[in-house]
Amino acid sequence: MAKDQAAAFFDYENIYIGMQKTFGAEPDIGVLWDVISRKFSAGSPFVISKAYADWERFPGAPAILQGLAVEPVYIGAKRKLGGEHRLGVAKNAADIQLALDAQELVFTRKAIRRFVLISGDYDFVPLVLHLRRNNKDVCVVGVERDTSRELRRLAGDNYAPVEDLLGLKPLAVPRVPGIDWAALVRTVEGYERGSMPFLGRKLFTNHLPAEVLGGQYDHDRAVQCVSEAIAAGVLELHYVPNPKMEGTQTAAVRLNRSHEFVQSLLGGPQTS
Repeated sequence: MAKDQAAAFFDYENIYIGMQKTFGAEPDIGVLWDVISRKFSAGSPFVISKAYADWERFPGAPAILQGLAVEPVYIGAKRKLGGEHRLGVAKNAADIQLALDAQELVFTRKAIRRFVLISGDYDFVPLVLHLRRNNKDVCVVGVERDTSRELRRLAGDNYAPVEDLLGLKPLAVPRVPGIDWAALVRTVEGYERGSMPFLGRKLFTNHLPAEVLGGQYDHDRAVQCVSEAIAAGVLELHYVPNPKMEGTQTAAVRLNRSHEFVQSLLGGPQTS
C-alpha cells in the first residue's frame, strides 16, 4: 500500500503582511519552510508545494523558494480595466488560484491525504470544508493575529501559529489601521541622526510625512499617530528648554531605542 502523501500551499502575501504587522520583519522563508516541512509533511518531503503571490512585489523570494523545491506561482496584480491598467483590482486572484489548484489534486492525486495551507485568510474556509468532505487531513499555519477564527476552529489541533513554530513574540506596536509604523520609526531615526538638537512634538506632528499616514496628510490622524506611538512606548515624550520662550519648556519626542519594535527595525539595541 502506497504511503500517504502531503502537499503544501503557501499564500505568501498573507504571511508576509502578518509578519510585518505583528513582528516588524519579513518571514525567513528558509527557516519557516523547514519547520513546516518537519512538522506537517508526514515524514517525507511534500510531493507538491506551491507559493502564490505577485512576485514583482517580492523580487528575492522566488529564487529562495525554488531552492527549497517550492514552485512560485506568479499572480499578476495588474489587470486591464476600461482601457487602462489598474493595480489591486485582482486582490483575490492568488486565493482563487490556490484554491483551484488544491481542489484539483483531490481528484487527480488521490494518494495525497494531507493538505497544508499556509495562510490565515478567511476566504479559504470553503476550501478547507471541501477538503474535509473528501476525507483529507487539513493543516493550517498562520500568523495568529491575522488568522480567521473559523479557519482556526476547522483546523483544530492541526492549526499552528507561525510565532509558535518560530519561537517569536509579538511586538508591542500601536494599533491604528493604515499607519506605517516602520516608516514612522525610520523618519524619527533620520531626524535624530541629523543635526536637530531635539524633535519638538508639535512641529513633528505638523510635518509628519504622508507615507506614515497612509499616503495623505491629515492633522487629526497625525495627532492620533504620534499619541499612539507614545502610548505604546515606541516614542518617548520628554521636555526641553523652549528656544522661543526663555524659562519655559516644550514637549519633544525621541525614539525609545530599547523598544523591541524599534530594535527589530534598526538592527538590535541602539544608542543615541
